[in-house]
Amino acid sequence: MINKNNQKGSIIYFALIVLTMIVGASLALTSILISQIRIVRGMQRSVVSFYAADTGIEEALYILMNEKVIPTNPVTKSLGIPSDDIKYTFIITVGGDECGPNYDHYCITSTGQHGNVQRAIQVGG
Repeated sequence: MINKNNQKGSIIYFALIVLTMIVGASLALTSILISQIRIVRGMQRSVVSFYAADTGIEEALYILMNEKVIPTNPVTKSLGIPSDDIKYTFIITVGGDECGPNYDHYCITSTGQHGNVQRAIQVGG
C-alpha cells in the first residue's frame, strides 16, 4: 500500500521544474528574436543607404544634363525625413581617371548614409 503522506508537496516540485523549463525556453526565444531584429534593422539601414546614394546619382545626372554650372565640391543633402538621419553626398568629376580609363567624360561618386551605415555608388560616362 502507498503511503500518501510521503507524496505531499511533490506536485510543487514538478510544477517548479516545468515552470523553469518554460522560462528557460522563453529566454532563449527572446534572445534569438532580439538578435534577428538587430540583423533586420541593419539590413533596412543598408538598403535605405543604397537608395539614398542612388538618389545622389540621379540628381548628379540631372545636373549634368540640364544645368550649365557643374558643382566642383561635394554636395550633401538630407532627404527631409525628420525622424531619420538619411542623407546623401555626391561629387561630379569631369575628365580624369576617377572611374577608370574607359570613362573620360565624367565620373559621379555618391554616398548614402542612414545612421551609421554608408553605401556608395560610382558611375562614369
